[in-house]
Amino acid sequence: MRRAAASADGRSTLSFVAERHDLATVDPDAPIPVPDGVALVGSDLDGTLLDPHMAVGPRALAAIPRLADAGVRLVYVTGRPPRWLRPVVEQTGHTGMAVCANGAVVVDLVTERVVRHTAIEQELALELVMRLRALVPGVTFAVERMLAGAAEAHDLAALSVVGFEPGYDPPWTRPADLEVAPVELLLTRGPVVKLLALPPPGAGHDADSLVTLAAADFADRLHITHSGARAMLIEIMAGEVDKGVALLEVAELLGIDAGATIGVGDMPNDVALLEAVGTGYAVANAHPAARAAADHVIPSNAEDGVGRLLDAVLAAPR
Repeated sequence: MRRAAASADGRSTLSFVAERHDLATVDPDAPIPVPDGVALVGSDLDGTLLDPHMAVGPRALAAIPRLADAGVRLVYVTGRPPRWLRPVVEQTGHTGMAVCANGAVVVDLVTERVVRHTAIEQELALELVMRLRALVPGVTFAVERMLAGAAEAHDLAALSVVGFEPGYDPPWTRPADLEVAPVELLLTRGPVVKLLALPPPGAGHDADSLVTLAAADFADRLHITHSGARAMLIEIMAGEVDKGVALLEVAELLGIDAGATIGVGDMPNDVALLEAVGTGYAVANAHPAARAAADHVIPSNAEDGVGRLLDAVLAAPR
């Protein structure tokens, strides 16, 4: 196992897939190497398990129900909030654990309850807001915060809510339960598990450069990343959480050794996952940072790469 790194989503209501990165050349029919004895698979959703039309591929749909019978746990590991898992769960019928908000929230899909959430310190979030406003005039913010009563709720839709500043305009449909207020007020309404920053058009930044800018002052205190290039937004979580940390936490809860885990993803927010697991896989459409962090590159999300990977896991010796 490599080191664990401490390091939403295409123009639909749910997610986007960045389009600017060159595809890696991968033979879709080539065997995918997997270690023996895989006991847990952590899969990103957008751009990874989900194809460009937000559908789960036929291979993956066929393989997912067989994993439990083979003694393999599947964990969704995503930047999405819990309420955005419902369409994926409805497609796959999968139940189990899920890592949301880039590791800030862990949920049990069987009971639809929060297992753990980690909030950003309010004063630290305000410090970052002020710094980015000085560096990127016109930047706007959104927050994902836990709802009152989330600890007792048994409903993915009742765990967290999103709030936008008035000028925040991401490339997906605004949710019906949207809170609109200055970020200073949004940060006081409940535990914030994710802070998002969006530069204005013409600001001279993409998501990669904005992450670099923010990380210059806050990398040792906050986990700053992004999950796609088209929206140019960055995602900020508490410094002690990321996808890799959260997946290994789930593995420990399930009594699974870290060396028996694999992970698959496509974006910079997946780098920590790919570095933490026993073996990391990037889909061919992945951002260069994710491909560099992976042990292997598999077919793209459009080619049902995760389904092919799951088939390989199921065929490997247990």
